[in-house]
Amino acid sequence: MATYGSIPGVKISTSTGNVSGVTIGRSQYLLLAGVGNSNADVDPADPVEIDGQEDVDEKFGEGSDVAEAYRNALDNGADPDFVRAVRVPTTTVSGDTFTDVSGTIVDTPILSDTGEIEAEYDGGDTLDVKLDWSSPPEPPEEGEVNVNPYTGEFEAEESDVSFEYQHLEWGDALYSLTGELTEGEFGVISPLTASSDVGAMLDMMIEDMRDNMKMVVGMMGAEYNGTTDSGRPALDASEFENTLNSDTMFTVGPTALAGPDVYAFDDSDRTEAGMGLEALGAAAGLFAGNSNTDPVYDSVLSGVTDLEQGVSRADVADLRDEYVIPIRDIGAIRLEDNHSTYDQEEEGGWERDYFRRRIVDLVTVTLFLTARQQIGGILDGDTVSDVQDAVAVQLSDLVEDGLLEAGEQEVNVFRQDDRTIGMDVVITPLGVAKGADINLEINA
Repeated sequence: MATYGSIPGVKISTSTGNVSGVTIGRSQYLLLAGVGNSNADVDPADPVEIDGQEDVDEKFGEGSDVAEAYRNALDNGADPDFVRAVRVPTTTVSGDTFTDVSGTIVDTPILSDTGEIEAEYDGGDTLDVKLDWSSPPEPPEEGEVNVNPYTGEFEAEESDVSFEYQHLEWGDALYSLTGELTEGEFGVISPLTASSDVGAMLDMMIEDMRDNMKMVVGMMGAEYNGTTDSGRPALDASEFENTLNSDTMFTVGPTALAGPDVYAFDDSDRTEAGMGLEALGAAAGLFAGNSNTDPVYDSVLSGVTDLEQGVSRADVADLRDEYVIPIRDIGAIRLEDNHSTYDQEEEGGWERDYFRRRIVDLVTVTLFLTARQQIGGILDGDTVSDVQDAVAVQLSDLVEDGLLEAGEQEVNVFRQDDRTIGMDVVITPLGVAKGADINLEINA
């Protein structure tokens, strides 16, 4: 069987020129990107290793989005030796003036901290900024302006409103993480946000990384589309529309845990920047920390309690229809699915859930590294035979490990030309039990 070890990828061992063993890492990298807080002590867009809770508190600020996500990720199995984190740069934007009572701030997403957003009318009257995740935001109360921090939409009472705010440069932070993996390694990248625009950036970046055999997937929150009476973000499942369609991107929601009334915050205990994302680190840690044979379906999230909003069975169905993994409290907080944002109904093909995604990635990397061992050698019949035998053995081992269907794999290795090894491989991953059809007959 394949040898399992504590590495974030697949490693091939050779003996006298032939493949003699494959080590499949149990661990994956977990790459976190977040805002941190005013006590952060690391440079933006400069990834760092994390050496425990005290270290993350010092580097990103105690109680910050990154510090809390790190704690929750480790509670759910993330390997502390393979966690990296980066702080998102911010840019101050001022001078945005709008002649209408409603409009859209251009540079989004913005830092969702009302202490860092200033708004005033042309006459100099300042406005009390309220965050509103509805699209568009609801009409404001007198003397207020409602702002959606993800989309930049706002609603005011009067025209000629100007803003000053902090723009979050998520692209800089995310692309700084690309060098944290080498080819043949696996990882989960989790930007601590629910912005669909950030999701689109991450999706493109992941595609580039995977082209270089850095086998990562993305995990983030589903973009909120409502606001509770206490000023916290809410997810209306019946109105949600997912803008992502990718078999390497996973969204979960709602990720908000219950907390104090937002409007009771003062400047000394402000925590808005990570608000609504409290359960995201737990979900990312579960994805990164599970074993290859764990489908992560209907799994309990450890260390998090008391969701901000209830999620009904109808909500679960609506979220699944939009390829969002529901987070639901049914005595324990659970992930109620494991499917990517890939539109299975429209696109078809093999089911793009997390379990199968990992198996396909595992096989892809194993084949790549097995063939790569022959690069630089003579391409003759013996080489083709060695690769054919090695691949067949590795697939057989994955069958024994309970990842592939027995008798459903096909391998054909050949000389594509005088310098290229060709491989045609067919695999059949095992499925995941996601329901039960019960026929109960009652005898009188």
